[in-house]
Amino acid sequence: MDEDRLYSSIKDIVAGSPGDGFPAPSLEKLLHEAFSRRVALLQHIFAWGADRYGEVERRSHETPTHFKWNLADLLVAEGRRVRVWLHQYRPPEDLRVRYAQVPHNHRYPFVSVILNGGYRNDSYRSLRSPERPAGPPELLNSRTLRAGDSLAMHPTEVHRLAEIQRETLTLLVQGSPATDHSFSYRESTGDWLTHRDLRAQYRTLRHIDIGTAR
Repeated sequence: MDEDRLYSSIKDIVAGSPGDGFPAPSLEKLLHEAFSRRVALLQHIFAWGADRYGEVERRSHETPTHFKWNLADLLVAEGRRVRVWLHQYRPPEDLRVRYAQVPHNHRYPFVSVILNGGYRNDSYRSLRSPERPAGPPELLNSRTLRAGDSLAMHPTEVHRLAEIQRETLTLLVQGSPATDHSFSYRESTGDWLTHRDLRAQYRTLRHIDIGTAR
């Protein structure tokens, strides 16, 4: 399975789903197929030429726990967008305890499959509303994920990653955002932090009182 076939299959699956639904089970099945051909797929990615790498680099960024390589932004039927990422996790000695390693949710649904390495996924009680949560998160279960295992998340679900193994790689399909913000729990203070996307953050920027021009 090369990149083009993978992206085409993702678009077909999402386009065939009703309304604004995110077809997680069908995408999980596709990602398991991609895992079965992961060596060829990764070799294809590792062999990017300068132009292709430059295109990907402009849409990619790093986080305290991993590098997010944006493989594709796909426009599907009815204006729905899907993003495909390769997540490359930092080695254990370089990990910084931030968003991914504390309880948090996401603005969007996603499905991922572990291509290499693995981690422990801790699941917490889901959010009841899009408002800032009150009180500490309640741990429900923990699951160790290894190469070939998949993870599907809804925006109201809360989780964290732990025991991230060296050279962990995941392939992730991200659906359209359901909200413009997400939350993470700061264990040192017992507070939930709000994280806004750039559009929502820009609205706060425009409302800063900077006085009048002279």
